Amino acid sequence: MTAVNVPHFMNALLAELQADAGERGVRLVGDTSTNMTIEAEATVLHGGLIEIIGTLIRSVPNTSSISLVTSLLIPKDPVKQKPALLIEITAPAMTNTVDVDADIRGMRASLAHAFTDIIVASREHSWSLSITLPSVTLHGQDGPNFTAVVVDDDPDTQDYLRAVLEMRGMKVISVSDGFDALIAIERYRPDVVLTDILMPNMNGIDLITRIKKACPEVPVIVFSGFRDSLVDAIAGLPDVILPKPLTRDLVLNALAAVLPSS
Repeated sequence: MTAVNVPHFMNALLAELQADAGERGVRLVGDTSTNMTIEAEATVLHGGLIEIIGTLIRSVPNTSSISLVTSLLIPKDPVKQKPALLIEITAPAMTNTVDVDADIRGMRASLAHAFTDIIVASREHSWSLSITLPSVTLHGQDGPNFTAVVVDDDPDTQDYLRAVLEMRGMKVISVSDGFDALIAIERYRPDVVLTDILMPNMNGIDLITRIKKACPEVPVIVFSGFRDSLVDAIAGLPDVILPKPLTRDLVLNALAAVLPSS
């Protein structure tokens, strides 16, 4: 296993195949912007993709397009499961897929020990290949290095939010009450604060009020099992109010709403 920077790996793969594609009049395009580094068997993965895409270039009609897209799959329970990398290759339907099928069988055999799932879907007008690398190790993401302060006296909620936020490439500081949160905010100058309401020493409402007075530019996401009764009581204080139990999608959508995309 070696560390593989996904966009660098995929862009190098596309560059390596562009000459063959150009000679055949085939357009090779890709969205390889998934900014992550994984632990994977790079040589085996590279060789298998070269064989499959190379065979596709020779098999599809001239002037066709072949696309390659990578994406990060975040599990529903990021505490118990690790993220996965999905590689999707799409091409026009082919009259003869014997060579492609042989390459896929070879790649599946090579990667059988490397925790890889390979799914082929043939339709009337298209052909697609999905390769999933589950349980990859996410080292981090390029781009903005956002920092988050998580405030909750429940260790399980802290662990859950840390897992979701770190998968998004964020630095996470976890604390258990409002007083510690104020110290952490002063020290780390976070880009976002996520806080519960019912906590010892200083509750979430008092904490949010102090944050908005001292650092009005810092967005605050509050979560509570009593969301409906809180809406009127704290209207205008937090930027987003989330219900409990939290889900990955709720948290990620809230972050997308308050943090800049680039």
